[in-house]
Amino acid sequence: KVQSQTILYENFDVFPTPNWVSTNQSSPIGPTTWQQGPNNATFGGAFNGLPTSFIVASFNSVTGTGTISNWYISPVVNLQNGDEISFYTRKGGTSSTFADRLELRLSANGNTTVNPTGSTGLGDFTTLALTVNPNQNLTDYPFTWTRFTYIVSGLPSATDCKVAFRYYVTNTNVNGSVIGIDAFAVNRTLGTDAFFKS
Repeated sequence: KVQSQTILYENFDVFPTPNWVSTNQSSPIGPTTWQQGPNNATFGGAFNGLPTSFIVASFNSVTGTGTISNWYISPVVNLQNGDEISFYTRKGGTSSTFADRLELRLSANGNTTVNPTGSTGLGDFTTLALTVNPNQNLTDYPFTWTRFTYIVSGLPSATDCKVAFRYYVTNTNVNGSVIGIDAFAVNRTLGTDAFFKS
């Protein structure tokens, strides 16, 4: 039987989330950044936990027409190849005429990570792990809580990293609504000997 160890788990029960960093680099910057999930019909509650136990970002990340680049960055986590990063996400509501996009990015520089600046800047988060709705299609961002996963690869050895969510929407004249994220986890598969040692 395959066993696993949870390296990092965040259910976003508390906001601001301890040890996480929010930085809104949208242009022109809007009135809101990442927020606690609303307790209303927009999302119908969190994936699990209390109704507000998730985070949201919306079109209000930007003012008027521009580019949304709104980041939520994890604390340092030691990753190695084969680790699984997972989370749940969905759009608010049941239909939308505005497309959304979310990136999961990694920095391999741990505590010395340089955060992004500007709507096109990535800082040290140059590894694009996955993208939800990369082409900003109206129908390709889920309207129900859906799990996405990434298997870590390309690291030379166990490495101190940071993981970032980037709510990234271009041309907000026609794109950008509201998304939620819940149940972020980093899990490591253990062999039998490693499992019993742990």
